[in-house]
Amino acid sequence: MFKRSQSDEEEIQRRQATVDLIIAYHMTARDELNARIERRDAVVFWYLAAVGAFAGLIIANYPASVAAVLLVPAFGLGVTVMHSRHNMVIGVLAVYIGTELADAARGLLGLSTPMPWDGSTTLLSSRTPALRSFASTVVILVGPQVLSVGVAIYELEPTGPAIAGIIAAVLASTASCLVLLNAHAKRGELRKLREASLGR
Repeated sequence: MFKRSQSDEEEIQRRQATVDLIIAYHMTARDELNARIERRDAVVFWYLAAVGAFAGLIIANYPASVAAVLLVPAFGLGVTVMHSRHNMVIGVLAVYIGTELADAARGLLGLSTPMPWDGSTTLLSSRTPALRSFASTVVILVGPQVLSVGVAIYELEPTGPAIAGIIAAVLASTASCLVLLNAHAKRGELRKLREASLGR
């Protein structure tokens, strides 16, 4: 009967400890990724719901409440920053799971070990093109801001406070676009990292 040596037993224990550590890291990162996706989607949902409710209140109290539309871009800027931050962390976690942890597991268990979903060629090939994804995010997050600026320009008398409010709203909408452009560029870098790790 084959008997393992002390060094073989130690190697098996070391490998098992490494596998357990990889699993723990994977589960922690996966839980955080899923929580971030839920939070990001909730931010967008509540933003759109709030804008709709806000529009309803403005319409119900028209014309006295028209100036309140200028609050939408400030609120939208905050939502855009939160959305972009969640998206960035989601992307970083996906790269970590799909490359670093996958490489560690494959190095330990052998290259025939299947890739996790986060690092698979199937996922990367099924993704929405980056420009389309960016455009839809701009429409959802910045669209209501631009619309509110347009309503303010059309409806408000050109007095000092109204002009200052419109300028502030335009700046907030512009800042939202810049935040999204920056996030889009960073996500593009992450996408390239993932594709490079797969040799694509």
